[in-house]
Amino acid sequence: MLTEAGKIWAYNLQNRVFVLGRYETPTGGCDAIHKQDDVLNGIRQLAKLGSVVFEGAQISSMYGPFRLLEEELKPTHKWIWAIMDTPLDKCIENILKRREAKGNTKPFDPQKTVAGKHRAATVTTRAALEKQGCDVRVMSYQYTLASLLDWLGERPLIYRMADVSAPVCVPVDYQGKALLTEKWLGEK
Repeated sequence: MLTEAGKIWAYNLQNRVFVLGRYETPTGGCDAIHKQDDVLNGIRQLAKLGSVVFEGAQISSMYGPFRLLEEELKPTHKWIWAIMDTPLDKCIENILKRREAKGNTKPFDPQKTVAGKHRAATVTTRAALEKQGCDVRVMSYQYTLASLLDWLGERPLIYRMADVSAPVCVPVDYQGKALLTEKWLGEK
């Protein structure tokens, strides 16, 4: 984990592959980072250490600033735009689960709040990025980790056991050094 002021802001997945954002809440990743500049700066900082993976529903249709960052990092990093193939009904199901976990009982109309964003993220953004010559790939929502590691040329060091529901991430400091603490080792 990369921490600042006691809060997680990134993880070292393996072999200098970093994931931006924290996943301690039902809505994690870059959705847990409130300012777009903090997301962009986090990507820049992690890019100095290795490969960076970042995701978030809030940023999925706002690709402009990330295209600029792609150009900025091109001399040292290859950028892959991954479009998840999650069906709309599965997105809605996941949103309802997260809302329930947070205790959110406000009215929810998926056609007004989700359908347009889903189309923007899966169709409109993809078409625009492909038109600009970007490396756009469709990623199975069921095999995200395997796809990412394959695309990054990594062999999986993380093995999923039957009773483990998420990959194990190694916490690191700002220089990428492992910070294995007793508390972290005990977490699942």
